[in-house]
Amino acid sequence: MNNLRLVLISILLFAAGCGNKDGNAEKAGAAIDDAVETVQEKASEVADQLDNDGPMENAGEAVDEAVSNAKESTSEAMSKVKEASKDVMDDARTSANEISDKLKQQAAEAKRKTQEALNKEKD
Repeated sequence: MNNLRLVLISILLFAAGCGNKDGNAEKAGAAIDDAVETVQEKASEVADQLDNDGPMENAGEAVDEAVSNAKESTSEAMSKVKEASKDVMDDARTSANEISDKLKQQAAEAKRKTQEALNKEKD
């Protein structure tokens, strides 16, 4: 019976100790949480400082970006010019062929009229 009392008292004391939220384990956990939070904040601050470039670095990056944009725009413009050049050349070929055909027709007509005129003179 004494052993049973001892076990019951131990269980009651243990249960009473577990219900205490301000125990050593709880305090240690809170301290660890605070330490982790502090480390995370400091790491974030350091990362922010590393990302904050000086004015010369920012200017250099702006120049790099402008050059990159200019290259891209120039490349796009050249592609458009090439495409437009092809279209102009196609139009020029078509026009040249049409003019050539008209000149051939006019030459044939002039030859025919000249032949007619020569035939009238003979008569």
